Amino acid sequence: MKEPASSDPLGLNAVGVPDGTGEGTRHMAECFAEEFLRLGHGPEQVVGLFRSPRYRLAHHAWTVLGEETVHEIVTRAAAVWSAARRTPTQP
Repeated sequence: MKEPASSDPLGLNAVGVPDGTGEGTRHMAECFAEEFLRLGHGPEQVVGLFRSPRYRLAHHAWTVLGEETVHEIVTRAAAVWSAARRTPTQP
């Protein structure tokens, strides 16, 4: 495999974010929960994904935030996402 060009828009990039308060991890967990729900997983399946070490960043959020907080995040995201699906779109 050849090295990607520096101008390649599909090149992988990562940015570390200091998270001394845990808010960054919480925000990341909220994004993961919404994304998993939007992919069609049910709330209990999403919690299972957080529990699984196979999903490294989601599982990291699980270990940092704890089971109760992750359940709260998933429940809130599921309520918002299900309400959004019931709302008719504007023309």
